[in-house]
Amino acid sequence: MLSAILSMVSDETDKELVRSLYENNEQLMYNIAYNILHNRSDAEDAVQDAFVSVLNHLEKIREINCNETRFYLVIIVKNISL
Repeated sequence: MLSAILSMVSDETDKELVRSLYENNEQLMYNIAYNILHNRSDAEDAVQDAFVSVLNHLEKIREINCNETRFYLVIIVKNISL
C-alpha cells in the first residue's frame, strides 16, 4: 500500500514525509478504522483513502507538531471510516 501512495508523490522531500507519516501512524489508523468497520479489507481501504487525502494537504502537515499530526490523521481516518 505504501508504494502505491508514494507513487502519487513526485517530490523526494514529500515522499520522505509521507513515508515517515505512514510508518509512524499506519497501525494506529488501521486499528481505529477496523474498530469502526469490523472488516480488514475495508479498514485497509480507509487507511489508504486517508493517506490519499493527506497528500492533498501536505502543507498543513509541515506546520503541525507531532501530537497534532497524529490527531489530524486519526480524525481523517475516523471520518472516512464512518
